[in-house]
Amino acid sequence: EFVKMTRIEFQKLVDTYGESQTNELIRILNNYKGANGKLYESDYLAILSWVVDKYMNQKARSIPTRAGGQSFEQREYTERDIEDLYFDPMKEVVHE
Repeated sequence: EFVKMTRIEFQKLVDTYGESQTNELIRILNNYKGANGKLYESDYLAILSWVVDKYMNQKARSIPTRAGGQSFEQREYTERDIEDLYFDPMKEVVHE
């Protein structure tokens, strides 16, 4: 709506940050420009100069942390991982 850039600039952002993150970067700048009436000579350069930092800071604040302040992400478990949790090596294995 408020953000303008060339297709080449958009593609450079997608190549660097991926399409989903690029769309989020554009959304952040769009909201800022719409709310403040700010104009930039280059919206592409505005994204590179401050929007990426703002996005990364928001993302870092949204990741839960342990007591020591270290970030962590949800671990993915396979069906085998779950089975191994319940495996009792002392129990006799019965084959049918």
